[in-house]
Amino acid sequence: MPFVGRERELRTLEQLYEAGTFQMPVIYGRRRVGKTSLINKFIEDKPAVVFTARESSARENLVALSQAITGLSQDDSLAALDAPAPVFESFDAAFEQVFRVARTRRVVFVIDEYPYLGRVIVRFRRCSKRKSMAKRAKADSASFSADRP
Repeated sequence: MPFVGRERELRTLEQLYEAGTFQMPVIYGRRRVGKTSLINKFIEDKPAVVFTARESSARENLVALSQAITGLSQDDSLAALDAPAPVFESFDAAFEQVFRVARTRRVVFVIDEYPYLGRVIVRFRRCSKRKSMAKRAKADSASFSADRP
């Protein structure tokens, strides 16, 4: 399918990319107007992590994000292709890996369908916070009862 009608937007993305500093353009709009096609055209010849968030669990999104990131950070050897992608322990750890790679070379990091990811991260953090609070409360009650005669 030919790429038509987004030359101005593509030029803007190229200018941001060539700036050589951190840039974070946000591409938004109604569904089915060509946002993903624009991004795919832009990254054709660039190292990129492309992650499409899913309307599913935090774990499924973290696995998919980990796979996308691993593709960028592995070398090009065939052995690397046979190994299963490691899953990062958290979204923060996954994002940190992208930042580590970006310190040594320019990388485009694409999160498509971001609202899905935003929702699962919020739920993931709430759940982690509740688990952490429950663990702390259990530890506090254990130390409290240990202090009693």
